[in-house]
Amino acid sequence: MKIVEEREAWIHTHFIVDSFYITVQECQQISISVEPELMQLGIQYGLTYNIAPSKHRAIIVLECIPFDPVKRW
Repeated sequence: MKIVEEREAWIHTHFIVDSFYITVQECQQISISVEPELMQLGIQYGLTYNIAPSKHRAIIVLECIPFDPVKRW
């Protein structure tokens, strides 16, 4: 079997938290906690921190996509 076309689809998970603001220290702690697990699974990721407008709460968005070696089976 050969791959004839590749379409990247990012997986987004939105985590709405119980505060309006996420501190720099909290962002760093989240990265320290999440990064090793995702790297071990061969997943590239991005974390963004926003405000959920309709909820007036902070939201953490985790965007993931597998590393190239993981995509080759």
